[in-house]
Amino acid sequence: MDDAVRSSKMLEHYATVQEAERLAAGVGELERVRTQDVLARYLPKAPARILDVGGAAGVHALWLARQGYEVHLSDPVAKHVEQAKEASRAQAEFPIASCAVGDARKIEQKDASSDGVLMLGPLYHLTERADRLKALREAHRVMRNGGRLFAAAISRFASFMDGFSRDFVSDPRFVEILRQDLKNGQHRNPTDNPHYFTSTFFHHADELQNEIEEAGFTFEKVVAIEGPVWVMGNFGKHWDDPKKRSLLLEFLRTVEGERTLLGATAHMIGIGKKVRGQSDRGGKSDRKSSDRKSSRSRSAAEGPGPSSILADALKMTGFLFYAPPDRLDEPRVTSAREERSTAARFRRRCCSGRCRHEAVHLSLPRRAAR
Repeated sequence: MDDAVRSSKMLEHYATVQEAERLAAGVGELERVRTQDVLARYLPKAPARILDVGGAAGVHALWLARQGYEVHLSDPVAKHVEQAKEASRAQAEFPIASCAVGDARKIEQKDASSDGVLMLGPLYHLTERADRLKALREAHRVMRNGGRLFAAAISRFASFMDGFSRDFVSDPRFVEILRQDLKNGQHRNPTDNPHYFTSTFFHHADELQNEIEEAGFTFEKVVAIEGPVWVMGNFGKHWDDPKKRSLLLEFLRTVEGERTLLGATAHMIGIGKKVRGQSDRGGKSDRKSSDRKSSRSRSAAEGPGPSSILADALKMTGFLFYAPPDRLDEPRVTSAREERSTAARFRRRCCSGRCRHEAVHLSLPRRAAR
């Protein structure tokens, strides 16, 4: 989509939606409370200099200012910036340090000038991967060593769950929107219904992780914000009960990093750290090195989940565990010769060929081996 067209659609959407009000009640309030809980745990202690890039009307920036942070807000929507300035004047004792119209792909700040960068909206409004990487590299540039990035994304499956929970699927136009969302994450709204959102990109958790790493950050984790509870029919009842709300927040924190539940959340936040010695990659990366790094980080983040436990059990009993490749460009086993070769590689990986483990079974892809 042309950049000017995407920008105009975004501006049209936010002209009809009051973003600050959205985060004041119901599921929107859950998003706000959970986001601020994550920030409170992972941001450096105040006073620290924080950039809120794509900070909208300043809901999070105002809260951070009250905690003693020096917060600089930017947003591409002039209406949001004016709302943030007005709200900042209303809390004169804890004002936002600055508010300006700006583009996440060109942050108007000096190199290594901030202790943390919030990108709680730009990544899903930037529908092209190259633009998202440009924004993330800008965050890396303006951040001091040891600073953290907080990059929000919308789950690839958000419209699937929302569409059925609110019965948007009764509209054939939304069904077509949903089909494309699930196919490639490129969400488009050709209707005038603001509930169907605007042009955006919906992430898989591993896509978010890979983008953070490719921008030069050390990936730390992806956490779910709303978890699976945002589509519960009785969410409002639990949220309005102080005891149930407390329990809900406790258990959402408990499972926030569970990889098997990340797809069920509406929003997720990827956390990355700028480590001394890392440099911006300027758009160039070693694909194999990046893939190896992503694989190691993903394994560390996942821990001994159900899949790895099952794999270990199969290996201990003499089987070769075979998981289908995550990506189309990864090698597939398609012949008996490759099967034997793969089995040999497994034995070498397992224990340098010194044990009696044998690969007695290997799952092949659906197409038959020749």
